[in-house]
Amino acid sequence: MAIINVTQILAEEKIHEVIRLMECCSCEKCEDDVMALALNSLPPRYVTTHAGKQYVQLESFKKQFETDVTAALMRACMTVKEHPSH
Repeated sequence: MAIINVTQILAEEKIHEVIRLMECCSCEKCEDDVMALALNSLPPRYVTTHAGKQYVQLESFKKQFETDVTAALMRACMTVKEHPSH
C-alpha cells in the first residue's frame, strides 16, 4: 500500500495553469521553486491508495483545498518572479 500527499497532487494539477496566468517563467527550475514554495506553505494531506478509498478522499480533499492550493501557487509565482534562481 502506498501513501500519497493529496495536496501535492492538487498542486501538480494546477501549477501549469497558474504559471501561465501569473506569467511566471516556466523553466524546470522556476517550476520546481514554485512547487516547493507552495507546498511548504500548505499542510500535507495524506491518504492511502487502498482501492476505492483514495478516490473518495481525493474528491473530498479536492473541493476543500483547491482554492488554498491555487492561492499558494499564485503567491509562490510572485516570489519566484521577483527572485528567479535560473
